[in-house]
Amino acid sequence: MSKAKILIVRRQPGLGDIICCATVFRACTERYGHDYEVHGCFGLRRWRELWEDQNIVHQFVSHELARASQESLDAQYEFVFDLDGPEWRRMTSTDFAPMNRTDVWLGSIDCEPEDRCPHWRPTYRERSLSHSRIRDSFGLSDKQLTIIQPLPSNGMPWKRWPYMPELAAKLATDYRVLVLHDTPIAEYANMPGVVFDCGLDLRQLGSVLSLADLVIAPDSSFVHFAAAVGVKCLSLYGGTGGAITTKNYGPNARYLQAPIDPNWQCAKTAPCGGYSKRNFWCYGDQHPNFLGECMKNLPVDVVYDAAVKYLEEK
Repeated sequence: MSKAKILIVRRQPGLGDIICCATVFRACTERYGHDYEVHGCFGLRRWRELWEDQNIVHQFVSHELARASQESLDAQYEFVFDLDGPEWRRMTSTDFAPMNRTDVWLGSIDCEPEDRCPHWRPTYRERSLSHSRIRDSFGLSDKQLTIIQPLPSNGMPWKRWPYMPELAAKLATDYRVLVLHDTPIAEYANMPGVVFDCGLDLRQLGSVLSLADLVIAPDSSFVHFAAAVGVKCLSLYGGTGGAITTKNYGPNARYLQAPIDPNWQCAKTAPCGGYSKRNFWCYGDQHPNFLGECMKNLPVDVVYDAAVKYLEEK
């Protein structure tokens, strides 16, 4: 006799959300997978291609099912866990606080796994090709590899740390430094000891990240992905809260939180955690000169010392 089926759906398009919610897909399978066949569905085909070989559900179904009517879903599935629903209710609640999406999602499926790390692993071939890519870039150097994301991929100005070029140059004296971004950035083009690369697809990115000794990035999908592949990562936070996010990713994920000036209007409620309903007081017409100011309070030497200390840990 075939098992009844459960569907778990996440429609939102952001890579960071998709990486974070992979934990919930896996937790649903762990909790209900003995009695039900658990299917997963993302709103975009590329997310399915990223996760379909990672064994977080029994089967991924077409992204087109994410647009199906509730009546159609009810006819096919015993239960449908729609992760967009509880998150939206949380975001629009009157008692909103900086949100840990994973807590909200796991609460919606009534499950708390022992391990919250999303866990993504490249294939042997993907990892081998990435080894070759790194070797072609740096030669046969045996120095440790540090991978840096210079800017958050979504361009959010309140997540930009302005001293990343200075950090890259400083690290390059003792380490291999690979800077990865979606598009070319001129200031890294001729930086001694630094290799800049762009244009990796998602699986290539995950595979290259898996070879790093340390990944450094602002709060973004990039550093979430690094945590998912299990490497050491150091994320930089200002307006968003590092403690809220980083606790989901296990012992290899660490963060530095930029201090908030006690004279700022946000001092009592910082980190503010987001925008829109999580409104930054510095966002918009009222205080445009303060946008991202908190990230400037994280000095290069503090990040450099934390990175070196973490690289030297066994």
